[in-house]
Amino acid sequence: MSRSTRQRRSVAPPAAPEAQGTYRWRWPLILLGLVLALKTALALTLAGHPLLQPEGELDAGEYWRLAQRVVAGDVLLTGTSFYVSPLYIYWLAFAQAMTGARVAGVLVLQAGLGTLAVWLTARTAALWVADDMRVRAAVVAGGALALTGIVALQEALILQAALDAMLMSAFAYGCSRALQEPSARRWACSGIILALLATNRPNAWLLGVILLLGAWRRGGVLQERGDRLRAATAVALGALVVLAPFTVRSRIATGAWQVLPGHGGLNFYIGNHAAANGTYTVVDGVRPSIAGQRDDMRRVAEQAAGRPLSDAAVSSHFVRQSLAWWRRAPVDAIGLFAYKLWLTTHAWELPVNVSYAWFREQVLLLTFLPVGAWLLVPLGLAAAIGGHVAVPVLHQGAWRWFRWLLPAYLVSVAIFFVVDRYRAPALVFGAISVGILASMWRSSDQPPEISGAFAAMAVAGVVLAAGLVPLPFHLGEADADTRMALHAIDSGRDAEGRAWLDRAVARHPAPGVAWFRAGLAWQARNQLADAERALREAHRLDPDVSDVAFALGEVLISEGKGAEAVPLLEQAERGGVRPDRARLDLALARWQAGDEPGARATLAAGVPPEALPLLRARALASVEAGRVNLAAWLLTEHRRYVRDDAEVTEKLGLMMARGGDVTAAAALFEEALRLDASDATARFNLAIARVQQGRRLEAIALLREALRIDPTYAQAAGALRELLAAQ
Repeated sequence: MSRSTRQRRSVAPPAAPEAQGTYRWRWPLILLGLVLALKTALALTLAGHPLLQPEGELDAGEYWRLAQRVVAGDVLLTGTSFYVSPLYIYWLAFAQAMTGARVAGVLVLQAGLGTLAVWLTARTAALWVADDMRVRAAVVAGGALALTGIVALQEALILQAALDAMLMSAFAYGCSRALQEPSARRWACSGIILALLATNRPNAWLLGVILLLGAWRRGGVLQERGDRLRAATAVALGALVVLAPFTVRSRIATGAWQVLPGHGGLNFYIGNHAAANGTYTVVDGVRPSIAGQRDDMRRVAEQAAGRPLSDAAVSSHFVRQSLAWWRRAPVDAIGLFAYKLWLTTHAWELPVNVSYAWFREQVLLLTFLPVGAWLLVPLGLAAAIGGHVAVPVLHQGAWRWFRWLLPAYLVSVAIFFVVDRYRAPALVFGAISVGILASMWRSSDQPPEISGAFAAMAVAGVVLAAGLVPLPFHLGEADADTRMALHAIDSGRDAEGRAWLDRAVARHPAPGVAWFRAGLAWQARNQLADAERALREAHRLDPDVSDVAFALGEVLISEGKGAEAVPLLEQAERGGVRPDRARLDLALARWQAGDEPGARATLAAGVPPEALPLLRARALASVEAGRVNLAAWLLTEHRRYVRDDAEVTEKLGLMMARGGDVTAAAALFEEALRLDASDATARFNLAIARVQQGRRLEAIALLREALRIDPTYAQAAGALRELLAAQ
């Protein structure tokens, strides 16, 4: 290189600061565009997936239906309490209105929110490092969140979890600004964002403790008591701005004051009772569905109280049950809480409804998103210990409070129970922490604080190692395989259903469950041979499960194999399965097996009130099938309990007539007319009986009355002509 060239380069003027800043941030903005493209592609990939459609009795279907009501004009959801998180209902209503209620359109909008979460995460990380490290921190933090598979999957679902990353990143950004540059406006904004987050994810209210303490300690530049009080008040008022409309809506729509969703008490109980295992478990008497969350928990609480309860009282019932267990068994309760704390740091994503592990197998895009809790939680906790090494001196006081947000959120999850979508918001803090830690070594002439860095890495190593210890849970892959099998069977694609079923059985921890559910699906489609094969396999694997025995017994009855069904239905009755039909099925099985005395004795022992509709339906079906003896027996049994059923009485008369007992038949037809004087058919049948009894004049009068009631009654008209012609 020539001297003149060197001189020209040495005197070249530096770029303007604005130009440098624009250049430095150009690549992060390009990467943000790639993030949006990736999330949009994932949304479109999953929009039509059969396991993710917003239908049925789980959360997605309920959110979709509630949002449709809002779009249709019932903005206040009149008569409906908030038994799910309310914020997502109104977001989903907005998204439906914008997209014509297309699932793909809604998910694309949520992909935009996910991209916004990545941007806010990057901006937040940049706030906590030196100026020359901001781009690095932003790219690393934003990239870490963008490559986090569980967060990307949640954003592509019709669930409130789709908003969590955006809301948590907004809270992290707002809280950072308030802590670093305190002002009443920033504290109020932080309160608003916290309330929005907690309205969507109620356990996040615990973060308010850190926010209020931070506001109190850093409330004013002079740190005077009045400044601190104004800062804390601003946080509270900000939260009230969000809570007030939801609370007023509940008062107008339901007549009750409701600040928080009504399912919080049940969720607390799920994670805090003697049979709790740290993750989601089914509560006795409460179905694992929205209907259970809405209806069953109320029924259980009101049965225990012996009186009607408000929504708040229902939730409080379960809280009291949990606290009572804590008092009875404090050692067990503390041990369980410690175990749940460990679960919040574990590498596994414990599923509820949607299996992340299964979708990683099935969706190629998710395999390109390798980051998860296995990395972000250990590094997030490491930053809580040693992150101050990378934080400029100017922000050290603010960092002392911000670093507690991740541990506080993990504790808020452990208070309830640990599943992937409850923990996923914590990964935002983990991504921010990764960006901060990436700036720990700022330059070769500025070595980090060795002790702080060592402590941080030690914490990360311990948490990472502990998170790799196997857990006594499965990750839902086999359940998802089973659901795919059921979807295929329901759609008539039996070969595909069998393939998914084989896959499910091969890795299901309880393969009998997969066989059982498939058998029920085939039974619902009246494919009895397939149903029998599946249920026989389920019974072979789980011979002591009375529900399986009952289902197999029902199929065998439908195939006329009563003798084989008898021992199965005896087992079901002993097990208390389906009291509304088990005894009826057992009686029918004995009848099919030729044990008529045993069948009669079975029903003579008593029929539960809830079984009477089924008894009636089976009796009338036997009449239509022409099974005279069976129909007469079932109709007689029904009349033992229900004496005022005109149709059953008349049909029993027909069976008596077919059996040759005209006198009994005539008496039953007369009784049917007494119960329903407008019944033309009963008059016709009584007329035929009167003819057989030789009472023709009465028969003619009955037929004329039948035609008066129903002039189009051709059989009555024909019989009347014959009788008149014979006179």
